Amino acid sequence: KIATYTTVTETLDMDTCAKLVGICFAKAVDADAAMISTNPWLYDKDALDMNKDGVSGALFPMGVTDQEIVSILPTGWNNNIQTVTLTGKRIKELMETGYERRENSVLAAKDDMEFEDDTTYTIVICGATDEVQEEGNIQDSGVLGLDAAKEYLSQFETLSSKDIVWE
Repeated sequence: KIATYTTVTETLDMDTCAKLVGICFAKAVDADAAMISTNPWLYDKDALDMNKDGVSGALFPMGVTDQEIVSILPTGWNNNIQTVTLTGKRIKELMETGYERRENSVLAAKDDMEFEDDTTYTIVICGATDEVQEEGNIQDSGVLGLDAAKEYLSQFETLSSKDIVWE
């Protein structure tokens, strides 16, 4: 029998899935927040330059198994969650300007969180440029993204957009 972790009750679009992944990953590694890039499908002759490290799918009303999770997960089947350490000022700059090729990114943080300019935060990151990875001293958390997602999603009998909050 194939394990079902939750049942999605409405279509969750790419940006909503990016926020879901961010909350799930940040909680799994005890990070302060997450910056998750997205990878919208574009009909583009340069499609080989697309962002393979971003969320590029949606979840539809149905049971969620490993296959559905991996369809949206930037870490795929086998990769671990990665973090960087950045100042609040730098996080705000990156969210304004974008931090990867397509400048599509979603911030997942506690609903009332405000970043202080001079405070350093641990941030989960998916899809960052080499410059941001080096600047933030990228670290492998040792936590498999798929395992974190399965554990997080298992707490919901059903899942809808109203459940994708970080309080």
